[in-house]
Amino acid sequence: METPRSPPRFVQDFPQRLTPSPPRPQTTPRSLSHAEAGLAAGQVAGGLSRKTKIALWTAAAVLVVCASVAVAVGVTQGTKSSSSDSEGSVSAGSSALPPGSVLLFQDDFDGTKLDSSKWSIERGTPSTANNAGQLQTYSASSDNLWVKRGELHITALLSESGNSYTSARIQTRDSWYPGMRLADGTVMETVSVEARIQAAGPSQGVLSQLWMLPPDGKYGSDWPASGEIDVMGVINDGLRATQGIHYGGAWPLNQVKDVSTAAGGQDFCNVYHTFRMDWKLNTITMYIDGAQTATFNSVALDAGGGWFAAAAGAPVSAPFDIPFSIILNVAVGGNWAGAPDASSYFPATMLVDYVQMFGGRPPLPPAATATVFLTGPSLDPRNLRQQPKRYSQTLAKDVEADIEAERQVVSAKAEVWSKKKRMWFWIIAVVLLVAGGVAVGIGVPMALKSQNASPAAPLPASAPSVPSPPPPSPRRATAQPLPAAKAVALFEEDFGGGKLDEGRWTVETGQLQSARDAGQLQTYTADPKNVGMVGGALSLVAQKEAAGYTSGRIRSKGSWYPGMPMPDGSKVRLLHVEARMKAPQGKGLWSAFVLAPAANKYGPWPASGEIDVAQVINAAATATQGIHFGAPYPGNKVLDVQTAAAGNQPFSAGMHTFAVEWARDSITMFIDGKAIKQFVSLAANPAAGWYTSGAAAGGAAASVQAPFDAPFYLALNLAVGGTWPGAPDATTPFPATLSVEHVRVWATPDYANLGANSLNTTATAAPAQAGQAAA
Repeated sequence: METPRSPPRFVQDFPQRLTPSPPRPQTTPRSLSHAEAGLAAGQVAGGLSRKTKIALWTAAAVLVVCASVAVAVGVTQGTKSSSSDSEGSVSAGSSALPPGSVLLFQDDFDGTKLDSSKWSIERGTPSTANNAGQLQTYSASSDNLWVKRGELHITALLSESGNSYTSARIQTRDSWYPGMRLADGTVMETVSVEARIQAAGPSQGVLSQLWMLPPDGKYGSDWPASGEIDVMGVINDGLRATQGIHYGGAWPLNQVKDVSTAAGGQDFCNVYHTFRMDWKLNTITMYIDGAQTATFNSVALDAGGGWFAAAAGAPVSAPFDIPFSIILNVAVGGNWAGAPDASSYFPATMLVDYVQMFGGRPPLPPAATATVFLTGPSLDPRNLRQQPKRYSQTLAKDVEADIEAERQVVSAKAEVWSKKKRMWFWIIAVVLLVAGGVAVGIGVPMALKSQNASPAAPLPASAPSVPSPPPPSPRRATAQPLPAAKAVALFEEDFGGGKLDEGRWTVETGQLQSARDAGQLQTYTADPKNVGMVGGALSLVAQKEAAGYTSGRIRSKGSWYPGMPMPDGSKVRLLHVEARMKAPQGKGLWSAFVLAPAANKYGPWPASGEIDVAQVINAAATATQGIHFGAPYPGNKVLDVQTAAAGNQPFSAGMHTFAVEWARDSITMFIDGKAIKQFVSLAANPAAGWYTSGAAAGGAAASVQAPFDAPFYLALNLAVGGTWPGAPDATTPFPATLSVEHVRVWATPDYANLGANSLNTTATAAPAQAGQAAA
């Protein structure tokens, strides 16, 4: 007979915490990563007095100045007197903020109970997918949650009967995000959360967490469609801490990126560690004890692997562009930590020394004055005059300094004006002589929309540094041609993951009902026999079944259009959408690669438009490309072109790249890099351009670019039958496969089309000359 397993041990002398396990034997040091080396240093400092730790901080600062190496890990500069318990943990208080940062939230847990104005206490057992299998019931009991000696205690308890668990979970009442605006108008370009924590355990089945969730499900109410940020997760033996993000669609179609960092010789459960997350609009960076552990980017910075939201029309920075709250909890069991066993210890307590949220930019340097002289072929010499320009400056990132010079990046807000009534756009260069004598050349875009306008002029987050101070002479800014705008990848799919990425694609099922699909015989399914991966390519397979025909169709979850905003504030000037694919050959087969409207803004098909990037039917001898527009069917219009494959070979003989370049007033088709045909709007051709008979929202007249002025998704499918190809016959081969090697969406930002008098000026040293534009 099997011996029953002993239940987890219950300690009767609660609320005193268990004495920690004896230190593990020291082994020969191994090669540590930078992050792990920082953690090792942090554990040495963790048990020292506050005075000793401040001395270490000062030594690290000297190291930065003398050696230009920014190393300050495992050190906390406290703001309240330290207190030490019997296990040697130290409550040091919240750390000093980076210079010039704005404190948004802080709790040092100095009182005798939790501050209910800052925190809400959650109760019950969460039922979302990320809590699946957890065993605890969250409680507001002082047995599970209390404040003592400047520390927050969150304790998981095993009931006396040994068959249930209680614990605590708290969440901030406020929430924050990059881009938030304070009451005084200050915009927080970066927000950071930092906490000093000693995880619960070590104990099998115990999870300690510092994490963030959005109060509102803007991109979907089901986890984690609207995102999750894990600043710290420590389970079981406490030897590693996990940090990461969850995003994409709702579970199980979600995505996760995380990093697991070793504690450097000890666990995270017996020594305090400082966990931090810096959050910008398109970047999230994690730290432990001051050492950077990971950086995660949005699709705006990493088109192939960045975070995204699956919701239709979501911006490229979504879902991490909305307010998130901070959560602290200790959980028991669950899919990640696993169930407790006979080795588990309870109570299991997580200690929190402080939590703080801060944001903004470093402090303003002293005001600077720059005298700028403009000359060059793009300026009207009759209007040149010299006058000083004054700029207020704001640091855009941490200052790196050594004993010889200072380098800093600034934003400039300039008082500028134009007598012209139409919009002007200038790109000028600013040279600033800052403390330390180093000049920094910075390109500043300024949009001038009316006389006496004073627009803000944001700057890039980095600028070139000059190794030695320049002479104290005026700068000359010489007009140069604008650089060509580079295309930016918005969506790239190479189908290399072994299965379809359902965070990017929707597999459509059933029979389509629009007039376009009249007479088609297939039923679309999500069955792997119809939608699968073969040899690193997507396979959409039409099958002849006893009950009829089945096939595959997928559509992107993202949608795009010319004029859509880009992360840097520009708008898309040109979209390039392409797919490399091989169509099957056979009577009644219809391969399609199309762009369709995400919403029927101007009415049913095709009043809201359709762009056929590639349509191949029957013998695959030609490919049809075109656009559908006008009124709903049957009053619609179509413009298209048929092209034979090179060498008179059918398109079923090999892979071909079909593409469209879509601008505001033109749509141009390509096959294998060769331009085939261009279609234009009424604005470009009032007699024969595309149009819609539909109206915009509220009954307003549609623009001259309609219907191709709204978001379109892309779709790939293999149909059987229909009024165009006709029905299959005895010669049609089944199964028939449409193979797709890749799909790409690229955007060219509208930098080069900012105005007829755009300038790009480069600052160079030169004698003073008169010449200041007052166009």
